[in-house]
Amino acid sequence: MEDITIGYLSWKRQNILNQTLMSHKTNGLFDLIKPENRIIFFQEITNDDILIANNFQCNYIGDIENAGILNAFIKLIENCNTKYFIFCENDWYLYENKYNTNKLLFDCVALLDNNICDIIKLRHRKYPGLPLYSIPLDINDWKCQNVSGFPYKLESLHWLENPNLVYKNVLTEYNSNHYK
Repeated sequence: MEDITIGYLSWKRQNILNQTLMSHKTNGLFDLIKPENRIIFFQEITNDDILIANNFQCNYIGDIENAGILNAFIKLIENCNTKYFIFCENDWYLYENKYNTNKLLFDCVALLDNNICDIIKLRHRKYPGLPLYSIPLDINDWKCQNVSGFPYKLESLHWLENPNLVYKNVLTEYNSNHYK
């Protein structure tokens, strides 16, 4: 996993970032990704932000203003010295243990190396994070519509019980070091 950099975007939510980084440390992600490959971009950087970065052995960059998500993402990529990059907002809480995380990252690298995909979005199916703005008030009514053009298609994968049935098996599912 030496070819992976993890970049975090944070803005004024030190308590949330601290919880996120603690979940990454506790669940073994920081055993897999070396300190020099962990970087945080702080919007409107403060001394408290720097303390958090130092506490979790993360490099940091920042701006005294809010540079926006895109500009911060670009800065994180510019500071990446590895082949792979994981982009996290400050509330990307890790639920999985080190073994499962390692297995997942191995799968992601294999998918990328074998040109099966160019980008992978990681989100927990059971705990996708809150608030989840994309979920409609009435899922059954949503299913009755033509969902093929729905703008939050990827988001629906978190709240649909069997997304591939709804999308008429157009999705390729990847599971545990192999795909079907």
